[in-house]
Amino acid sequence: MISNVTVGNAPAQTTITNASAAGVQNSGSFTTSTKIVPLNKYVTFQATTNLPVATHVTVWIAVKTNGVWSAFSPVTSRVVDVNGHAYYYWRSSTAKWVSVKFSFAGNAAFGPDMSLARQAETK
Repeated sequence: MISNVTVGNAPAQTTITNASAAGVQNSGSFTTSTKIVPLNKYVTFQATTNLPVATHVTVWIAVKTNGVWSAFSPVTSRVVDVNGHAYYYWRSSTAKWVSVKFSFAGNAAFGPDMSLARQAETK
């Protein structure tokens, strides 16, 4: 038996890349290299995506303790701006390594995706 169904368009492929810069930045040069900053100084992680403005992306963090990375955990979400960017600002008052990545779970219009992780260290 065949029933009536509506066939819609498949979700568009989502792309999310991740780069970082020392300090609090929302423009300028972001790179994929590890950032090393003094204690209490910020590192900005920038997601670049093809998702529409006002879409939320999830920020995931892992930390290194005694040379071993933790599992990634979601910590917050950020809103995609008109340029396709979302920013996460991180700092630590203690010496620490952090690894940050961004994700989108997908919806009817856009499929899921997760960026590569980028690292920073405070000394």
